[in-house]
Amino acid sequence: MTLDSSSQLIHQIGNMMLPFLYDRTVVVIDTKDKPQSQKDRWSIFSGTVVDFGERLLFATASHCIDNFENPTRFMLMSHDGRFDAVDASVIRRTIAMDNDRPDVGILELDRSRFQSAYSHSVSTIDNIVVDCPDEYPATVMGAPSEEVKVFENGIRGILAGFTTAGLRQDAWPKINVTNPFDAAIDIIARYPNDNDTIRDEKGLRSTLPDPHGLSGGGYWVHRLDTSGIWHPGVSQLAAIQSSWQQKHEYIRLTKIEHWLRLVYSHYPELRDTIACAFPETFRPQ
Repeated sequence: MTLDSSSQLIHQIGNMMLPFLYDRTVVVIDTKDKPQSQKDRWSIFSGTVVDFGERLLFATASHCIDNFENPTRFMLMSHDGRFDAVDASVIRRTIAMDNDRPDVGILELDRSRFQSAYSHSVSTIDNIVVDCPDEYPATVMGAPSEEVKVFENGIRGILAGFTTAGLRQDAWPKINVTNPFDAAIDIIARYPNDNDTIRDEKGLRSTLPDPHGLSGGGYWVHRLDTSGIWHPGVSQLAAIQSSWQQKHEYIRLTKIEHWLRLVYSHYPELRDTIACAFPETFRPQ
């Protein structure tokens, strides 16, 4: 399957999966410790909540969170655009990678506060895949910052899903980047500037926006079930959106394996769970 020959099928699959993925994508506001009177200095990023049972963890990009001593600078946004400083206490801890390489980070959430304040669905380890093949239909989920507006009592914006497919390594663009592309870490996908293949949560089509704000969002591959059918239940989180090569119309994503390795390193109580789910990648303790 190639992206060119299967683009219509890929778009149809993505549209069908969008409501499922929309409900599992969370937008985070980084206030940068600035008050609402300086909200023009705020920024946003995206991610996915994964329930490990013992811990409720948010999968995102390292460059979005660093390791700030004050995790309350971050606020989750509800589906209805509500945010409140009180809700910031839902975030207990931040974990980021040195030099953002690989570009994966964790926000640890307080389960009771999250469940009482937010209606998002959460993913589990069963919704994660570490052996994503090239050229599978996939959707990148997040909130492009240019589509988000901050008002006095809330935020209004559009969660969007861009349907694409990862490129074979031999088709990767030959461009100069600070950190060279690495097949063990990266997935590379097209993000064209002049296409209209993005849809919001209502399925409405628009031109592709500047993807800033999509950082940290999930890259969900749409696999077949045992009967050969695509449906939301077989969509799996395979990577985290990292950066955009604007001139060359590509996005770079970090394989979810590296986020799992970060979890594995910092949460010893979760190592058996991760090793049992992915025995070929992680060794049981």
